[in-house]
Amino acid sequence: MTFNIFDILFLPAVFFIGLITSYEDVKYGKVRNKWIKLALFWGLAVIIFFYLWYLIAAPVSRFFYFQVLGQPADSSPAIFTVLPIYLSKIVLNAAVSLVVAFLMWRAGAWAAGDAKLFFVYALLLPLKYYWKSYLPIFPSFVLLINILSLFFLIYCSGLFSIMLNIFTKR
Repeated sequence: MTFNIFDILFLPAVFFIGLITSYEDVKYGKVRNKWIKLALFWGLAVIIFFYLWYLIAAPVSRFFYFQVLGQPADSSPAIFTVLPIYLSKIVLNAAVSLVVAFLMWRAGAWAAGDAKLFFVYALLLPLKYYWKSYLPIFPSFVLLINILSLFFLIYCSGLFSIMLNIFTKR
């Protein structure tokens, strides 16, 4: 697997937000909004930057190659950009994740901080990491299943220990 620009821009943010929120959740029992806001601002700023870069990349690249570097007019300059369809898939995934996280919070399945953190992870995790089970509209569903599977195992182990205590006391 190769690294791309989104790995460089998003993965350090994912690790930083994950480390700081995990530490504060263990120490203080809550996820502070300032870390959620920082991650949200970073993710949206990167997406907006790449959308704007898509709009101006061709003229800027032509100017750089022909005017600054003095390349011949018949050469074709390399234009590095991100397609808007990829950016829209990131935004769609984040929007669906926000709705799902909100509904799970309203249903009482999650605390508000956990729901916001799921939304931020869905925004910041590059889509290529969902490649084995990619769902076109909501690829972060895989992330949700992995999170809930862990809690389900913890819940089942708690039930198992309760049942073991009940049956061994007889």
